[in-house]
Amino acid sequence: MATYSNLGVKLITTGNEPGIWGTSTNDNFSLFDATIVGYANITLIGPGTTGSPNSLLITDGTLTGPNDPRKRVIEFTGSPGAASYVRVDPNDFVGYWFIRNSLSGGHSIFLFQGNYDAARDYEIPNGTDVVVRCTGGGTVSYVYNQFNNLQVDSVTTNTLSVVTAASANFSMGGFKITSLGIPTADTDAATKEYVDAAGSIVYTSGNQILFRASAAGTGAIPAGWTIAAQNNKALRIVSGTPSSGGSVNFTSAFNVAVTSSLSGNHTHTYSGTTSASGFTSSIAGPASVQFVGNHTHTYSGTTSGVSTTHNHTTTIPNILYYDFNVIQKT
Repeated sequence: MATYSNLGVKLITTGNEPGIWGTSTNDNFSLFDATIVGYANITLIGPGTTGSPNSLLITDGTLTGPNDPRKRVIEFTGSPGAASYVRVDPNDFVGYWFIRNSLSGGHSIFLFQGNYDAARDYEIPNGTDVVVRCTGGGTVSYVYNQFNNLQVDSVTTNTLSVVTAASANFSMGGFKITSLGIPTADTDAATKEYVDAAGSIVYTSGNQILFRASAAGTGAIPAGWTIAAQNNKALRIVSGTPSSGGSVNFTSAFNVAVTSSLSGNHTHTYSGTTSASGFTSSIAGPASVQFVGNHTHTYSGTTSGVSTTHNHTTTIPNILYYDFNVIQKT
């Protein structure tokens, strides 16, 4: 009685199949060929269920047709209308496949072996290529991604698509990610150009702003700007359209003695301190008050003639200042 290997290859024992062993041998080589380099396009008519799934049946002895499921590369096609369930049979078969999910409708394929258990199946997302392996452990077999935790020295790719989130930090080794699309979500990556434009006020030629450089000279001014011809002037804050005016510069307006002529009745207030500690003075009036020692006199009065004119001199203090440049967009 013939026996068969895991791949379904007939194992001919010594002295068996006289005259026909060549046929069995040729069938075996066909199995080898299919298993090593074969491609199968398997169409799923319906999605199946966990209890009544579609089957990848590995038969003994011969190929079942051009799309025998033992072929190394399998592409699933068809329009099952829902996520589909496919079981590897028999449950003691050990093997692996390169599988592409090309189902219409964007549906996943759940591949399992033995009794269905969501913890032991493997989901193949639509439009992806995977390398999957089945363990052949009977009713409690596993199907898993052969390249789980894949480690490679280098990868070159034209496009990169991530189905699930990264589980660890990803180093670019000092290189850049380029040609990013416009972000639409808060967690999307963005280009420097997008961030600069989104986080900045757009200035047009002629706009002016205050700027203080850390060093003198135009070399400290941002590119695209120049120092405007504004010097030794005060600032005035307005809510309307900005303008300018006045004729006296900042330095000339402060730290000077200003003399003004006044006429008509007005009030003078004076305060001072006597210069001698033993000086005694008195104020005449309804009551007589004497002051001894240094003390202050404050009095006020009103000029008696409406036409009397005289001068008052006021010294404006030397106000502290902090210089800024007005720079203008070129």
